Formats: sequence, C-alpha cells, structure tokens
Amino acid sequence: MIWAIIAGILVLLGVVGTIVPFFPGAPLALIGLLLYGYSTDFTNFSGWAAATFIALTFLTFVIDMLGPVLGARGTRASHYGTTGAFLGVIIGVAAFGPLGIVIGPLLGAFLGELYGSLSVERAVHAAWGTFAGFVIGTAINLGIVFSMAGYFVYLLLK
Repeated sequence: MIWAIIAGILVLLGVVGTIVPFFPGAPLALIGLLLYGYSTDFTNFSGWAAATFIALTFLTFVIDMLGPVLGARGTRASHYGTTGAFLGVIIGVAAFGPLGIVIGPLLGAFLGELYGSLSVERAVHAAWGTFAGFVIGTAINLGIVFSMAGYFVYLLLK
C-alpha cells in the first residue's frame, strides 16, 4: 500500500512537473508507474504499456528540444532564427536555470533572426513562434503525462 501512495505522489508530481519549466514531469510519472508495477509484480501492468510509456517519455525530451525550433520554423524564421532557438534551449538552461527552457529559445530565436534578417519585426515574429512551439510542446507533454496518470488510476481500480 505504501508503494502505491509513493507511486501516486510521483505521478502527481509528474503532472505538476510538466507545467513547471525544467521539472522532469514525464520521467517522474514514468518512475511512479514503474514503481507501482514493480510493487505489484506487474500483475496487471501490461508490458506493452510499459514500453509505450518509456518511448513516450523519451519523446517528451525530443519535444522539449525541438518544440521551440519547430515553432520558429512555423513562422518562417530563417536558418539563423531556428538555429538560435535550438542553441537557446541548450544555453538558456545553463545560463538561466529552470526558466532558461523558456527564455533561452526566445532570446536565441530573436537574436538569430535579427542577425540573419536585420529586421526587428521578423525577429519578434520568430521569437513569438518559438514561444508558441514551447506552449504546444508543453500541451503535448501534458497529454502524455495525463495518459500515464490515467493508466495509473486504471491500475488502481482494476
């Protein structure tokens, strides 16, 4: 019973962590699911579900890295703007900590597009697209984590 409570807390932290920048939402939810599965000897826990949720957790990392870049690309940002957004994800986390996952790509896309086009208007447009990509990526990640939470509830009720 204690393992189910701990697993539930981890899944709940995973949901919260999806919204809080740089908090490992999907990995926490996955650990909670796997902990629950382990504590019940995986009696009701499907191997396919475990493999699917592991793959989806890796997908969330890709979304976090490429979401802002695809958002910039969606606004027809130049190569400089999209490269700036990508580098901004990496450098932003190192320079600004948890908020860097948001600030870095915005600043990177803005500076990259400004360098490439010399247009403040295009640079702002690229930064806006980067933010939109971040928001859409977060929504997708939240959907993934909610599916893990739903599966956890399903396992509890089974």
